[in-house]
Amino acid sequence: MLLHKSSSLYLLGPRTSSTVCSLPKPSIVGKSRNLVVRSASSGEPGTPPQEAGKTPEVVQPTEAKEPPSSSSQQENEDFFASDELVQELKQDFGKRGEVFFFAQAAAMVLIVFCPFQLQGLLDLFATLMLTTGLVFIAYGLLSLGRNLSPMPQPRQKHTLVTTGMYSYVRHPMYAGLLLTAFGLAAVTRNETRLALALGLWFILEKKTAKEEEFLCQRYPEEYEQYKSQVKKFVPFIY
Repeated sequence: MLLHKSSSLYLLGPRTSSTVCSLPKPSIVGKSRNLVVRSASSGEPGTPPQEAGKTPEVVQPTEAKEPPSSSSQQENEDFFASDELVQELKQDFGKRGEVFFFAQAAAMVLIVFCPFQLQGLLDLFATLMLTTGLVFIAYGLLSLGRNLSPMPQPRQKHTLVTTGMYSYVRHPMYAGLLLTAFGLAAVTRNETRLALALGLWFILEKKTAKEEEFLCQRYPEEYEQYKSQVKKFVPFIY
């Protein structure tokens, strides 16, 4: 007589005790893709089957994690990439031109919250410019003497003057005119005078270029050497 119950086979013989033969349970594959249940008789090829009655093995396969893409990292960062900037600033501090940044910041703070006024100092500087300009003009006239000419082209009996005020600048009277014009514009705080002084500077630059062209033609070697030793308008500067 055969009785079937719960995948077990009972064999009943006459006047003998019941003999139970357990059949292996079928493999169960869970609905979840991460859970695999293997029966006792299943296994990898070449491995012995497990003994009956043991708990089935539960295998959870590991999945390879993909590295975060650069696009996802950029989405997590703010607009200025502040974290990255802070990390860069921490590296080699003092060698990235920080002194210019701090100087810029200090200048901006002083401009916005000006702690003092330079009105008195500006007046003093403007007065000094005006006075110096008049001195340049007077000293240049005395040094030039009979060589004075309002035109760029030298006079016929002209001699090259390199002494007196001309030993400091090549065109002392033009320099005096510029100093006087800028000084007067600063003292009177007149923007129109300042603009006209800039225009005068442009005119005198053109006039000196033409005048030096005539002087180089008349004194080719002497004037070239003189130009290399003496500045144009400002002693030792320009």
